[in-house]
Amino acid sequence: MKAGLPLVGVNQANMAWLNTSQRDAMFAEMIRSGVKAVRLNIQPPLQDSKNSLVQAHKHGLSVLLVVTLSAKEFYEPGTERRPGNAMVKAAYPLSKLDVGKFEESFGAFWRDLDQSGVVLSGVEVGNEIDWAEFNGDLGVYSKEHGRVGFRDLANYDAIERGIEKYLGIVSAVRRLKESILSARNTVIVAAGMANIPSHWAAKSGADALEVEALQEKLFKRGLARSVDALAIHHYPNADSAPDLRKRALRATVAKCGAAKIGVGCWLTEWGVRNDERNCPVDDKQRAKIVREVREIVDPVARAGEIAALFYFEWSSNSQTSIWRCGDLTEAGRIAIAPVAAK
Repeated sequence: MKAGLPLVGVNQANMAWLNTSQRDAMFAEMIRSGVKAVRLNIQPPLQDSKNSLVQAHKHGLSVLLVVTLSAKEFYEPGTERRPGNAMVKAAYPLSKLDVGKFEESFGAFWRDLDQSGVVLSGVEVGNEIDWAEFNGDLGVYSKEHGRVGFRDLANYDAIERGIEKYLGIVSAVRRLKESILSARNTVIVAAGMANIPSHWAAKSGADALEVEALQEKLFKRGLARSVDALAIHHYPNADSAPDLRKRALRATVAKCGAAKIGVGCWLTEWGVRNDERNCPVDDKQRAKIVREVREIVDPVARAGEIAALFYFEWSSNSQTSIWRCGDLTEAGRIAIAPVAAK
């Protein structure tokens, strides 16, 4: 992917859990609807993750692979997930990552992909490592209790070790990229960060880290030597006033600006919920908010500060899904439209 040409696509989680015909049907629907790129995750079973990537490539989709660090093969022997609660899933502690095991396992996975002819547009190393659902060093509680910060969290030393292990993982991905000839244009993207407000952490009973504070630590310890882009996630609150939503989006983009790393921010998750489940679906209100997002994001993308945006998600039971009742919704058509040149 060349800088200055924003990559617009969709997320589809858990493709490894679908069978071959289901995946083929979904990718065909994406192509028919005009989707150009898809963000897929690597997760157990790894062979099925690989198969879904090969199928997406054969359908002509550009692929951003997000390595969610959810595979047991990436961790020290005997590592168990930290338990979750009713709102937050169990997760492996990043402080128990084994960089050597990761490099061996993911390296074999990537080389196998390469042998299958798959050239990745990007590799996003980790997912929401500032949030307890994807970072098992962060606390999860049985009642409302979660905090956002660093020093006030109970597991501070383990969190710091997890940051160091994460940097080792990113360095390993850089080494792997340099060893794979077809990957010379693959963009290495830092983990997409979640903006977790204090009230949401408390309601969820789970801890989080401040995005700016975590980014500062990562930069001080050399993140820029290994990645080509930062990533951020953003989910507008449909119940907020438009001016508050716009302010929140601009703040999100500012956390991921082009001044920090060369090729610009990747907005690897964004979405707007629509709680309606009837068919045909009424998507007018959501379409207004999606259009609102694009009106803010597209000029920033044309200026080269956002290099990619992936809507979450294409088709599932998620409130944010845009393929419903056998067709692409009104909001979906706006979400996947290419950034217009001006």
